[in-house]
Amino acid sequence: MILRFVVYRKSFWERGLASAYFDPSKVTPAILTAYRQASRVKGWDVGLLRFTRFRITGGLGIFGLLKRAWQQGMSQADPTLTEKLAASNKPVTILHGVNDPVIPARNSQVLSGAVGGEFVAYDSCGHNVQEEWHQKFVQDVTRFVSNRILKDS
Repeated sequence: MILRFVVYRKSFWERGLASAYFDPSKVTPAILTAYRQASRVKGWDVGLLRFTRFRITGGLGIFGLLKRAWQQGMSQADPTLTEKLAASNKPVTILHGVNDPVIPARNSQVLSGAVGGEFVAYDSCGHNVQEEWHQKFVQDVTRFVSNRILKDS
C-alpha cells in the first residue's frame, strides 16, 4: 500500500514536522521517533483508513448516506458544533500558535469569540503548541483547569 511506504519513511516525518513547527530545530530525534512509532504497529494503516471513512460517513454505506442526505434536506438543519458549544455555557480556552501553517490562528480566534471562550496566542509558534512551548502550554492548561473547571465545580 502506498500509505505504508510513504509513512514508514523517516523523511516523511522530518519534512512534515519541520513544516508544522515555527522553529524546525525544535523537532528533536525523540519527537521524530515518537511520531514514527504509530506507523510501526501492525494494521495501523487499515485502522486509519477505517477511522477516516467512519468520520466521513458515520459508518453508513452509500444508501444510508443518500437516505441521511434526503432526510436532512427535508428537515431543519441541526445546530453546528459551534452553536452547541456556545449554548452549553461551558468554559473554553483555545491555545494556538500564531505562525501555524496548518490552521490559521485567526480561525481559532474567531471560534473562541463565537463560543464565548478565551483565545491564547503563542508567538513564534507553529501547529504543535504542546510541543514547541510545552512549559507555557502546561501552565496555561493548569491555569484553565484550576480557574475555570475546578473553581466552577
